[in-house]
Amino acid sequence: MIIKMLKVALVGLILSVSGFTNAGLITIGSLSSNDDGSTQIINDSLNEREWLRWDVLADLNYTQALAATTSGAYSDWTIATENDAIMFMTALTGLTKTFATPNSSTNYSTDYSGAFYSNEQFTSLVALTDLEG
Repeated sequence: MIIKMLKVALVGLILSVSGFTNAGLITIGSLSSNDDGSTQIINDSLNEREWLRWDVLADLNYTQALAATTSGAYSDWTIATENDAIMFMTALTGLTKTFATPNSSTNYSTDYSGAFYSNEQFTSLVALTDLEG
């Protein structure tokens, strides 16, 4: 009987505390992250990778970012290459066409198979604070 009462109390505590959290999972294509900035990571289920959100190193110039990813706080991370960017965009959009090819035959209005999302959803996913720059 005491164990049953403890279980009920524990469930009540969990439910009451969960009301205080406001982090929501945002998913676009194969990418997902919390929309409140409570994590620095974007999970990529297509490529089985993790990406740092944009705002993590956004205030650094290239030399500073290179230092942070070489021997600094983010030494387990690397700066994205062109191929990494293509992988990210493929996970985001669902397109398998090459994004880096100028004047490619990709017709985005007919070849696009990914999720449709708003600017607000994209901003929340990658942690952009100003799309206008």
